[in-house]
Amino acid sequence: MFKSKMARMVTGAVMATAAIVISSVAPRADAAPSRRTHLSFSTVLTSQERHLTTVGANLDHTFGSNFLTGMTTVAGQSGTLQFVATVNYASGSGPWTGLITVTTPIGTFGITSQGQAALSATTTNTTFSGTARVIGGTGAYVTMEGGGTVSGFRETSLGGTVNWQWNLSVAGLSP
Repeated sequence: MFKSKMARMVTGAVMATAAIVISSVAPRADAAPSRRTHLSFSTVLTSQERHLTTVGANLDHTFGSNFLTGMTTVAGQSGTLQFVATVNYASGSGPWTGLITVTTPIGTFGITSQGQAALSATTTNTTFSGTARVIGGTGAYVTMEGGGTVSGFRETSLGGTVNWQWNLSVAGLSP
């Protein structure tokens, strides 16, 4: 009898919890569809602090982190951009990841990015391409979500100035 009553209590609690979770994540029938906005911004980033290590028999493998900063304009708002990047390059090319913080007078938002760097075979030029995903924000960006692409170009060696461009499709951007 005890096990049966206990099993019913546990089953009831699980069912009630599942109903609460389902109702809290299911879209409301009367909810308006999210309006998507194209958000494009660029910056020239300058390295402020590097922690890079070069290894290998030919010293051709570099890994580590780089902290870069720059100015940008997002949706008509001037602001700052900070980029914390990690790299894992073999002969100047390879994967990178980044955490980006954009701050304007109307709020702050974060982006996570990842992609590939490709060093030119004949110059020190490197191109970057990847994906971007909005982490979250404050102020006018508090409900912003979405993602898109990121690209970049550097005409100098690793650690030099980089031109970056983000192209996002977002919802929840407050005017």
